[in-house]
Amino acid sequence: MTPDGGIAVTVTNGTGSASVKGSLVSASPTADNSVILQTNEYDTVGIVYDGGVADGNKMRIVVAGIAKVLFKNSVQAVRGYVAIAADTDGRATNIDVPSSNPVVGEHFKEIGHVLENKNGSTDVLVKCFIHFN
Repeated sequence: MTPDGGIAVTVTNGTGSASVKGSLVSASPTADNSVILQTNEYDTVGIVYDGGVADGNKMRIVVAGIAKVLFKNSVQAVRGYVAIAADTDGRATNIDVPSSNPVVGEHFKEIGHVLENKNGSTDVLVKCFIHFN
């Protein structure tokens, strides 16, 4: 458990650079027990907890519970909205909770729900309740 309330697991940083806290990651297609920066909006497996870990070294990612998520620059976080993977590698955004059937594409981008309001700026970490569809 992290101090923020997330369930974390240890994996190898395979992002190609030092890890950035709050980044969305996917399972590596080339290395065992390794993650890469999420690039296609649909296969996020966790949120980087340990920032500054060199590529190839062990780090923790949050796979459930509460995590601080790195939002796409200039995107305002709205408490109660659905957090989804953004079209910017390793970043998140948020959308209003659909009032009826969700758009399937957006549903499978979901990483959780936003727990706080934050103004859009650069490299903003937003507390979210993490779960994946």
